[in-house]
Amino acid sequence: MEKVALLAPQEEDTDDLETLDAVAKARSIYIEPEHQATDVEFHQALALRAVISNSTVYCIVLFVIAGFIVLGAALLGLLLAPPQKIPLKGYRVSTSVVNPMPTWWNNAIFTNDWIVISAKGVSPVQLDNTTALWIFGETTYQVVNVTNPDGSPKNVTIPSSILFLSLEADSRKVVNAYFVTDEDGFPRPILPQKGNDTTVIPAASIVLNKVYYQWYKTVKRATGAHVSTGLAMDDNGDPFVDLQIVFSAANSTPPTIAQTNGSSNGYVYFFFAKQDNVFSSQTLLYVARMPVGQLTNISAPYEYWAGGDNWNVPGYSVPTLDSIGTSFSITWNPYCQLYLTLDTGPGTRAVLRSSVTVYKDYTLPMTLYPTTGESTEALTTAQWHPELFEADSRIMYASVYSGSRPYPSLLRIELTPDSS
Repeated sequence: MEKVALLAPQEEDTDDLETLDAVAKARSIYIEPEHQATDVEFHQALALRAVISNSTVYCIVLFVIAGFIVLGAALLGLLLAPPQKIPLKGYRVSTSVVNPMPTWWNNAIFTNDWIVISAKGVSPVQLDNTTALWIFGETTYQVVNVTNPDGSPKNVTIPSSILFLSLEADSRKVVNAYFVTDEDGFPRPILPQKGNDTTVIPAASIVLNKVYYQWYKTVKRATGAHVSTGLAMDDNGDPFVDLQIVFSAANSTPPTIAQTNGSSNGYVYFFFAKQDNVFSSQTLLYVARMPVGQLTNISAPYEYWAGGDNWNVPGYSVPTLDSIGTSFSITWNPYCQLYLTLDTGPGTRAVLRSSVTVYKDYTLPMTLYPTTGESTEALTTAQWHPELFEADSRIMYASVYSGSRPYPSLLRIELTPDSS
């Protein structure tokens, strides 16, 4: 009578039919009146009851599991999905490619002694109302009227370069631009290189209290594998002359791709992109912050956004955006009073999002590039250029790169109030 013991462990095994009859009645299994249950009838009834009981339990378990799955999916959706809002609501957005590039750009890359034939990536920073810098990564220039022994053009590759921009204080138009050169008159690097098999990629740049900070990373030239992350600074007002390396370490945690928006409430905010290998292959964007006074401290922990207005050091964090591309940039626009982000979206588009808060509640993406007639080649970088924004920031500029182009394409984005 092993089944009885399994289903009713409080009852002892017995071969007495009257006891079996009582057990069957106690289990609400119907037995005809005045009929003595036989062993076969009892076991048939008991088996039927077991099937019913097990089915009920299975249904309950499945229902509970399904409930948790639905609840979990809903919570995950709320956590990861961006709010369903229209970016720049109330404004019409018009985007065009600046073609040809401005005269100041052509004057900068073409000189009597050398020509810049490629410049990868760009990290812009405005030093003051009349001065801005573009920090490029790996840069190649061709020496004019000089050839190699085999007769080929003499090309020189340096790990980084600096484009100096002189601006009109009121209009913020570029009146002059030139690459900073060494004592021989050729473009000179600003960031160090670790061996001939590596290259440098500039990351975030910022000026706070007249101190210039430049984060950068070093990668293997052939594979793009991360080698180290560094921070350089200058507190003398001339970062293209006297830049100091604060640290360069393989185990440091400054952003791989990032752009600071400036300081707010004593903090600088950073944006880190990480691959989501658990639920999908999409790239998620996380936000971290650090007190301004701790920027040069390599061991100072970041505070990571944990949802709402909560921050952890370090610990649980949640993404502020999902499905971003390989490049991310953010700026504050005083004209529309919004933070505007720019990233490479699915890889072939540069998309814009907006929010009133720097670290959360961003809108759905709006495509800025390609515009009509532009190719849909893969983009590697999309970057705001607030130093070029016109005085009221109604007209903005951004640059986009692709792997096949030696220089950036410059975008002009115009905002027009929309009363409809």
